[in-house]
Amino acid sequence: MEEKEKRMKRKRQQMEMQQQQQQHLALSGQEPYYVRSGSLQTSVNSPEKQLTMLGPAATTPDLDSTAGSSDSESRASMHGLSILAPILLCVAMMSIYIVVGALTLFRLESLPLSDGVYFCFMALSTIGFGALAPGTRRESTATTWFCSGYIMAGMALTAMCFNVLHDEILHRLRHMVEMQKEIKNHTEHRRFLAS
Repeated sequence: MEEKEKRMKRKRQQMEMQQQQQQHLALSGQEPYYVRSGSLQTSVNSPEKQLTMLGPAATTPDLDSTAGSSDSESRASMHGLSILAPILLCVAMMSIYIVVGALTLFRLESLPLSDGVYFCFMALSTIGFGALAPGTRRESTATTWFCSGYIMAGMALTAMCFNVLHDEILHRLRHMVEMQKEIKNHTEHRRFLAS
């Protein structure tokens, strides 16, 4: 029985330390370090080690529940903004890649820029209607080689961008679910201590 009480006390201390660390990071504007799935998470066993790891955040008193709820709302909105950065980066990379391809086709084939953008987008999105085929105006092997290399590299870039977006969004969603569980556990813990 005594062993169980010690474990419960240690677990409560660890939860409080984690909450204080998250509050400190949220108040300082820093984003906490996340461990991706497949990695091992190490935990510090003794509360003294946790205090030294947390620094000044561990000595700050707990905030009331209303401040905690607004804090969690602001963290959730910050995570939404952090998803936006990779999306914008991927869209910018794809747009630049399409424009570079269109300019190269304009140079090689004297293809209008709108047709070049259309061809590049259709080829990279794997729609490929076949309405436009570079290399038919001039019998040039340079255009054929360029289109072959461009499409191969573009498919790799497209797959990479989709993979980055997929991983980022899944990671943020998992983190939000974990945060909701922690908030729920913390409120249950406070109710338990209050009663």
